[in-house]
Amino acid sequence: MGFTAATSHPSPFEVHFETATRALRSALIELLSAAGAETDRPQVMSRHFGLNKNLTWKLTKIVHGTDAFAWAPHVPGRGGLKIALDAIGPSAGAKRRSAVETAFDEFEAMVQLHAGDRTNLELLLGNLRPDALSDERLETSRKLAFQGNSAIWGVQARLRFGLQMDCPNEEDPSRVDIVKVGGILGFRRLRPISTWPLARVGGFGGDNTRWEPIDQVAWDECGVPLMREFCSQRLPEIHTVPIDTGNMFELGPGPVGNAAEVSCVFGAVQRAFAPIYADAEGDVGEHYLHFDGPLERGIFDMLVHKDLPVELPPRPTLFSMLHGRQEFPLSTTTRFHLPLHAEVQELGNGPPHMATPHMADYAEIVDRTCRKIGRSLDEFRGYRVEIAYPPIPSILVLHYPLAPRPSQA
Repeated sequence: MGFTAATSHPSPFEVHFETATRALRSALIELLSAAGAETDRPQVMSRHFGLNKNLTWKLTKIVHGTDAFAWAPHVPGRGGLKIALDAIGPSAGAKRRSAVETAFDEFEAMVQLHAGDRTNLELLLGNLRPDALSDERLETSRKLAFQGNSAIWGVQARLRFGLQMDCPNEEDPSRVDIVKVGGILGFRRLRPISTWPLARVGGFGGDNTRWEPIDQVAWDECGVPLMREFCSQRLPEIHTVPIDTGNMFELGPGPVGNAAEVSCVFGAVQRAFAPIYADAEGDVGEHYLHFDGPLERGIFDMLVHKDLPVELPPRPTLFSMLHGRQEFPLSTTTRFHLPLHAEVQELGNGPPHMATPHMADYAEIVDRTCRKIGRSLDEFRGYRVEIAYPPIPSILVLHYPLAPRPSQA
């Protein structure tokens, strides 16, 4: 089978993609129809023409697909298409086979011109239409990035987690208390690194000064809001660094390797942090989990008190920090959003089921937090988002529209 390279197409990618995929699909439909192929039954096609089931599945995916963004990643390679045409072509005629070859040449030219290869084509499609990028491909890309970033930055961790709880402030029910618990588990250095960011206390849109540690004893001892019973026994020194939105806590120097890995859990309560109701149309409530280093997994939990007038479930957004600045509200600054296929898991209420296989003592962490704020877990509804190998640097945002302020009439 001797395909000839097609002439480079001068059109923009979107136009060229639409033209090439439409022509390829049309040529395949005519070929398979002329050959009497049962395109709605790929297994029957496989047996009839003596083809691999995966190959006939790809052909039927194209023929019956109405969205080229979805089926384009499944177009067979040059070798696979030749096998299919050798088996089907004699039943359809040389003219129809030639039409498929010509359309495939143009499809390949489109890929070469705009993407370079099939892998980059899928990434290109995923950025234009994030729903077209498969979960498997996206996770594979993130895992490769994790491995590369581990080598580049010289650190990696098993888990970054965040737990945020919203409940009405007892003194001023028009404002909300925000409980922030989180940390990094299984942090290890691959080479000597002087410092590394661990956690932030603070946030946008509220009073960053009225906060208190969950573990007062640890705070009195070291001036850091650690939940000490859930941290590694031997921790390197932790430094406090003021930032625009509060304080950053950084891990000081330490030894390398798995034997020296550490886990740190932080917890703080910000009382009367922000108004419960919207001050203007379109106001949103946002909660953040920062991904600052190579991570195997990120987990972000949100507990919302039953008395809060919040539209649930919250919605997730992944905000890129590669440009180095935050533009609030992050959930509406769409030009910096990254593809995110993670769904919001409902953990239920009365009480929500908080267990996760990634943290053995998570139930104790949640219980300790509830006792600190004088609330029962039964009062909350829970939600969770998990991401394998989250991209860095980025911020996972859980957000919801704020309810309008009740009328005073």
